[in-house]
Amino acid sequence: MCFFLGSTNTATVVSKQTIAQEKQIDLSAQSEVITREKAEAEIALADAIPALEAAAEALNSLKKDDITEIRSFAKPNIYVQKVNQFMNFPPEMTPIEYQQQVHARV
Repeated sequence: MCFFLGSTNTATVVSKQTIAQEKQIDLSAQSEVITREKAEAEIALADAIPALEAAAEALNSLKKDDITEIRSFAKPNIYVQKVNQFMNFPPEMTPIEYQQQVHARV
């Protein structure tokens, strides 16, 4: 009877080792994907930073009269409308959160 328990325990251990090895292989594959996607995201971010800095500089050059003039348009261009939306979002929210809230109201 002891021999039978030993075989059962051995089979359980071997089964758990096999499952652990399969999970390790899956985790290694996921890690490679994550590493590749991280590198791609960092490249995209590096490409986007100059545009973001240029946009911030352009916003800093705006005068109150410019904003008043744009808001006086009856039907401004769609891009002007989007800029106006983002200029008015609360500072504690990210632009994405604000956009989601605007769409939720519609």
